[in-house]
Amino acid sequence: MSFQMKNSTALEWGMVWESGAGDLLNKDIWRLIDQSKLDYLRPLLPRGGRSLEVGCGSARMSAMLAAQGYETVCLDFSDTALVSARRNYETVGAAGVLTQGDAYHLPYRDGSFDVVLSAGLLEHFEEPQPIVDEMVRVLRPGGIFYSDIVPRKFSLFRSLNFLTLGGSRQSALIYERAFSKAEIRAMLRQAGCGEVDVFPMSVHLPQKFFSRRVFPSGVLEYRANGLLQPLLKRLDKTRLADALGFLYFAYGLKAGPASAVAQGSPGREGARCASGC
Repeated sequence: MSFQMKNSTALEWGMVWESGAGDLLNKDIWRLIDQSKLDYLRPLLPRGGRSLEVGCGSARMSAMLAAQGYETVCLDFSDTALVSARRNYETVGAAGVLTQGDAYHLPYRDGSFDVVLSAGLLEHFEEPQPIVDEMVRVLRPGGIFYSDIVPRKFSLFRSLNFLTLGGSRQSALIYERAFSKAEIRAMLRQAGCGEVDVFPMSVHLPQKFFSRRVFPSGVLEYRANGLLQPLLKRLDKTRLADALGFLYFAYGLKAGPASAVAQGSPGREGARCASGC
């Protein structure tokens, strides 16, 4: 099975990463969403170790983990995405390994990582179970699986996007599969995770309120949502977040003794970039 998405192409995603949309330097809504995800994720993580981000895109999460001392590895099918990821590592002044590869066939040995994660990846695949199976395979027993999933569902954040010319095409690029919390839990358990937790989060103001033609930098959207963040975050994990939220936070521990250690270093990781990132 090859690394293929249902409704998007490498060319389309290449245009996204070339635009600089994933750069950590941007003060935009995506930075705020990342901050919220990390608020929930940090208390669950070990103090250090080796992490792998599958379908890393611009690798914002991994760059931030690297800045905290993690030994990070990032994999994506798009070389353009890895260029974007390199910029983010340079921004935080940290090092990591960037690899072009196939999420269906991860080039790493069993039990190689303490943390395996993906951010906005699994919804792009009609059959994501093999990818989750691979992610859990390379995770050590007792290690942490994390994924945030943007399902094909209503969200306040994108509720008015249909008013924008080309909005349906953008949605086809972003949303490709519906998920329920029960389906996500079953997917993680089938792959070998225990202590699974899945909850809705990320209720944000509609994007349409902040037209990029009028506010091209995204700073106003960032500030407006940031001011409301303490209130909006209280909706996370509630029925309102199920109805209005943008994504699901999915977490699990790989079944097995928590004291088990990673078995050696990952294989075929790819060369480090010249700047050390």
